[in-house]
Amino acid sequence: TYEHGYTIGRRHQTVIGASRVHWFDYPLGGGARHKQHVIDVLRPGAELLVLNHLGKAGSYVPADLARLTGYDAIEVASKYGISTGFWDAALSAGRPIWGMASDDGHTQRSRPSHIGIGAVRSDADERTPEAALRALRAGRFHSIYMRKNQAPIELLRCELDGGELVVKVGEIADAIRFVSAYGALRHEARGTDAARYRPDASDPYLRVEVHARGALLFTNPLLRWDGVALAEV
Repeated sequence: TYEHGYTIGRRHQTVIGASRVHWFDYPLGGGARHKQHVIDVLRPGAELLVLNHLGKAGSYVPADLARLTGYDAIEVASKYGISTGFWDAALSAGRPIWGMASDDGHTQRSRPSHIGIGAVRSDADERTPEAALRALRAGRFHSIYMRKNQAPIELLRCELDGGELVVKVGEIADAIRFVSAYGALRHEARGTDAARYRPDASDPYLRVEVHARGALLFTNPLLRWDGVALAEV
């Protein structure tokens, strides 16, 4: 795994399961077609391709996420902030994109504050790199974001039950939010450890945000699909 990119605007991508390091880039930046070309170069050598810190230095705009193809996930939360607007732009355009939180830290020894900010918890069936990659590609993980080394929010349940999406966490949350197309808030439960919402027929996807103590938890979206294969991204 490595972080690719050396543009002035710090437009970076994480290449997971890389078969080689690609040095190609557009150092001065460029528009959407240049961004797509970089993804196209990286894609064949990546098991999973993640677009990083999208709002940093204007490296991406939300409209890019609806146009670009060939990426698997975005860095939805890191020390650079939250990128849910970019995520919803991709999902609302029909892209089955996962959201990953990370530290995005490169100076752990000199700046320990860059550790323990963001992470993913995956549902891998065994402790091997191959199983981890399978889980990540399938979206079988959730993301946690913890500024100032807070304890992560524990996800106890997230499943469909009688047509309702049911979520339960390990503490009383400030808010449990169900979000759909273009970031629309469909339902919010406050001051509780559990919530449920029945997706409307007009909801193309549904993702959950849990807010507690300044920490955040993001589930990957529940997607409306044909049951055969997800759309090409």
